[in-house]
Amino acid sequence: MTKKKTPKTKPLVHDDVDTSCVESLNEELAALKSQLQQKIETERQLSNDLDNLLASSGIAKILLNRDGDIMRFTPKAQDIFNLINQDIGRPIGDVSGKIDDPTLLDDIAKARDTLVPVQDDVKMKNGDWYNRRILPHGTQDQVFDGMVIAFSDVSELKRYQRQSLWAQHLTQNILNTVHNPLLALDSDMNVVWAGRSFYRLFETTDKNVIGKSLFSVAQGQWNIPELRRNLARVLPDQMPIDSFSLSVETPDKGKRELVLTARKLANEHAETDLILVALKDVTEQKQARQGLLDREARLQAILNAVPEAIITIDTDGIITRFSPPSTGLMGYTQAEVLGQNVSILMPAPYRHKHDSYISAFLETGNAKIIGTGRELEARHKSGKLVPIHLSVSEVMIDDKRQFIGVIRDLTKEKESRKQLEQAQKMEAIGQLTGGIAHDFNNLLTVIIGNIELLEQRPDHPDRAAMLGEALEAANLGEALVSKLLLFSKNRNLAPKRLNLRHVVEDIQPLLLRSLGEQIEIRMDLANDLDLVFADPGQIETAVLNLAINARDAMPHGGTLTLAARQLIHDGDKAQTNLNDLAPGRYVVLSVADTGIGMTPKVLDRAFEPFFTTKDVGKGSGLGLSMIYGWVRQYGGNLILSSKTHEGTVASLYLPTVTAEEIGLPAPVSLSDTPVSHRGGAVILLVEDDPRVLNLTRSRLEHLGYSVIEATDGPAALKQLEKHKNISLMLSDVVMPHGIDGIELANKANALYPELKIILATGYAPKAENVIWPVLRKPYGIETLADALDKALGGSV
Repeated sequence: MTKKKTPKTKPLVHDDVDTSCVESLNEELAALKSQLQQKIETERQLSNDLDNLLASSGIAKILLNRDGDIMRFTPKAQDIFNLINQDIGRPIGDVSGKIDDPTLLDDIAKARDTLVPVQDDVKMKNGDWYNRRILPHGTQDQVFDGMVIAFSDVSELKRYQRQSLWAQHLTQNILNTVHNPLLALDSDMNVVWAGRSFYRLFETTDKNVIGKSLFSVAQGQWNIPELRRNLARVLPDQMPIDSFSLSVETPDKGKRELVLTARKLANEHAETDLILVALKDVTEQKQARQGLLDREARLQAILNAVPEAIITIDTDGIITRFSPPSTGLMGYTQAEVLGQNVSILMPAPYRHKHDSYISAFLETGNAKIIGTGRELEARHKSGKLVPIHLSVSEVMIDDKRQFIGVIRDLTKEKESRKQLEQAQKMEAIGQLTGGIAHDFNNLLTVIIGNIELLEQRPDHPDRAAMLGEALEAANLGEALVSKLLLFSKNRNLAPKRLNLRHVVEDIQPLLLRSLGEQIEIRMDLANDLDLVFADPGQIETAVLNLAINARDAMPHGGTLTLAARQLIHDGDKAQTNLNDLAPGRYVVLSVADTGIGMTPKVLDRAFEPFFTTKDVGKGSGLGLSMIYGWVRQYGGNLILSSKTHEGTVASLYLPTVTAEEIGLPAPVSLSDTPVSHRGGAVILLVEDDPRVLNLTRSRLEHLGYSVIEATDGPAALKQLEKHKNISLMLSDVVMPHGIDGIELANKANALYPELKIILATGYAPKAENVIWPVLRKPYGIETLADALDKALGGSV
């Protein structure tokens, strides 16, 4: 900028005035001009600083003069109101912006008139919120000079406020929704807040609760000294109340049992913290618990009173209950078995298979024993086996599947049953004696007569035929004696897998001789019968007794039909008389006659022990009751149907089994048995009867074996010590000198474990349960040969 030249002026004074005064005046003017310029520069700098300050501020500000015209604005205000530099000097009311502020002009006028700041929260069109303040300002002399409009962004604060308000409402709603009554107390134990559940429980309102002492509400029922002491420690000692039981009376529900808990609740907006009190109504819970305890006590009393052992297990086979009688039966205490697998009470092979039985049932729903019951053996703590009857049922306890086993000790019952069955067998034999004696005498007549003829005429031309007749008669006599031994001997029951067709066919010859010529026997036995699990002696005894009953019901003769067939019972109640049978597969063995039948009264009592319609001395009344008893133990049933003059049908229903179900090996086909080349082995023959000794030696030599003889046990042991090449010992069971065949076999096996042993006997009850093969006398040479082949295992 160029300086303007000052035009020369004429001197104000005459030449005679002192030029020094002029110079002094010029200097003062120059100084004033410099000061004025400095002040203008300072004002400009302050204005620039103010502009920079406003520009750097994040707050939107607009400066107005006294008339409301725009003097200055910040960039933030420029953005809000869409301002440009040309808007300076325009009235604020002439501009429009992005903010929704309908009261702006009114508030400006109010602030101008009252000189008092005015503020309000206004909303942007994009949803943001600003706090708008209008502040009057004046000069240094306190003269009103204009106004400042400031806009502060409070969007985040608004958002926090909304969230806080929402959280507050949510918390309030949650607390009011909670079923348990809630209270908030101050340090003086006055109620400052109560939930809706509290109001509902005591049927009261805020007026009667808020601001009141807890110990005065609800007719003072809370005024309990111990509760006072505990609540007084919550705030100062930070000692919460976890569980305080009290009883209160309510207007609608009567007496209620409550559990009180209390915690310190921090209160930032008050001088003291609060106590949050929660109440839980446990009336029904206590009643249910007491009911459960009462039921448990009754159940325990029942378990203690019931003589049978009762055991419950879960789906993993773990014992969950063990009744006191179980201890007496199994030898274990409750502490020893609870939490253990039930397999500890089972003998092999069931012990290792029990869990798989449960898994199979849970997967398939196919129950083998549930709901039916079965005779089994349990394992006592001492290791001995205990005969039991087990019934299993399934229940839901606490929403969990449980299995309840009721176990009855059959030890005494087994003994009684043996005695009853033996008496029953002897009764049957007594009725058979006459017919058997007649038949056996006929057989002996044939044998003796043919042998006498051969002695008198050794060269008789029919010599071979006569020998054949004698041999056939002897074989028939052997079969008859075997059946007599079967029914007369006292032996342990030995259930096994049976084909009922074979059992009935084996007993048919005895039936023919027992029933007489007036009774026609018909057989209707299916070829494809499944196997059943039972004692063959029980089956044969049952068939014989049913046949004798049928014979007595046909005094003038008739027809006896023995039939066996398959049955699949699907649980349909429409199947007559099968309601007591569990669904499954059965074999039905029926004995039907054409006799006089039974009256309804007799039919109803047919299974009662000692009930009989026969004359005194001709029947014990035990037959049907015994059959019914054991067939039920096997999971089956005995069903009678009869009409007067139309005959009677007795049907045995026995469940079918597989090898896996009862833990027995599958049957081996005879074709799988190795057969040796006869001869070559050395046999020790032990027999005290010289005639049997000579005959057996001749047979063995005829088969190609080398024979060493001994006539008693001590002599046999000496022979074994002397001859190391003996492969097999064939010994009679009944022998003199203090060592019978079984004792000899035990000693020989201990000394020579590789020695093969076969026993032979005509009648020896002790030989029933030995581990070695037993030949029943009399036996044929082919039977002897087969036994030797099997024992030697095909070796020579």
